Amino acid sequence: MYTLLSTLLFFSTLVHLSNCWGHLGHRTVAYLAQKQLSPAGASYVTRLLRSEDISKASLWADEYRGRREGRFTSDWHFIDANDDPPRRCNVEYNRDCRPRTGCVVSAITNMTTRANDPSLPPKQHYEALKFLLHFIGDIHQPLHTEKLQKGGNGIHVLFDGEEVDLHKVWDTRIPDKHRDNEGSGIPAEKSHASAWADQLISVGTSEDWLKCTDITRAEDCALEWANEANDYICSYVLKNDVEGEELGGEYYDGAVPIVDELVAKAGFRLAAWIEGLAAERAAMMERGVVFEGPWATEQEVMGAEEL
Repeated sequence: MYTLLSTLLFFSTLVHLSNCWGHLGHRTVAYLAQKQLSPAGASYVTRLLRSEDISKASLWADEYRGRREGRFTSDWHFIDANDDPPRRCNVEYNRDCRPRTGCVVSAITNMTTRANDPSLPPKQHYEALKFLLHFIGDIHQPLHTEKLQKGGNGIHVLFDGEEVDLHKVWDTRIPDKHRDNEGSGIPAEKSHASAWADQLISVGTSEDWLKCTDITRAEDCALEWANEANDYICSYVLKNDVEGEELGGEYYDGAVPIVDELVAKAGFRLAAWIEGLAAERAAMMERGVVFEGPWATEQEVMGAEEL
């Protein structure tokens, strides 16, 4: 039975969360990764997702945490850095990851293990991959690595004249304005996401972005990514007091290249992560490890409804 306290804690967590990067950002991260996959990586995704659109799959974790059975995953979308912006920004695992409920760093670590755990049924592998598609996006949003004012939800600002909170500005308002996605339906949003992914791919990546993409070092890499995103809390997001300020002009202009960089990092790193998972499973099968589902039967994969 749910107690009043647990219910209050749940809704308190929802205030912190919002939808990191919004649908546009998550779809873009997923499409960027998909466009970079090798045939082996693409086959791994197709088999686990059963041909479901990868951008749809990247949104599932937000939907799931809104259900009663998924409430326990709410804290997996962020890590609350107990730092002191703008004077000091950093993320420390032992200090900031809640030991009882976890955080985005521990969630990435856990789901990386579960994705290829032969003791689990195919449904659990499917869900583990969907969590990873989402969380590797989440961890690159600066305000999902910050505790102050519930990740910016308690900081009230204006964006093009509308009263919003700072978290929403970074989740949706900046990306949507940047890619002309405001008010778009699903087909248009998917088209905008694919075009954004293409643009980020054309710019390219840096070798430094992929230095920590070893799935056997999941916790270390996720923590490194979180610290990179959190650096922007001090250097830009909360460099100045923005309470009550209009952020749709000069602040937006300065934020756009940061958003481009972080979405690109998330997409390229997600692609490398999937390649690592595909290689790991192939090596396990060569050693005689048996997996249920399409790997065992080579059955034809099924289609999925559009979201």
